[in-house]
Amino acid sequence: MDAGQAVLIYDGSCPVCRKTAGALGKRGFPGAFEFLPCDSAEVSRRYPQISRADCLRAVQLVLPDGTVLAGSAAAPEIAARIPRYRWIAPLLRLPAVAFVAEFAYRTFARNRNLIARTRGC
Repeated sequence: MDAGQAVLIYDGSCPVCRKTAGALGKRGFPGAFEFLPCDSAEVSRRYPQISRADCLRAVQLVLPDGTVLAGSAAAPEIAARIPRYRWIAPLLRLPAVAFVAEFAYRTFARNRNLIARTRGC
């Protein structure tokens, strides 16, 4: 892992999650992210504090300093690392936006497999 690289841990069995991680990886934001599927042995070896249940419930973003952000709390940091979306990161940190983002993320997470089927993922 690069010193400034965040590790994005996602549900590898979720088609939408895989597609999103793949798209971010293909765009190649040098040094921004390392991608690990939740069921990877590497996750349990390097991040024993992240349970499989937590990982399957929400995306986990491990920052270079070891801080772990889950679900919608990771969104501002993810956006800040993508040049095209960097401008939105401060907005995602606003309390009202963060509240709505949390609701939207929980709704998506609960329904991600249904969403994947209806989107043909």
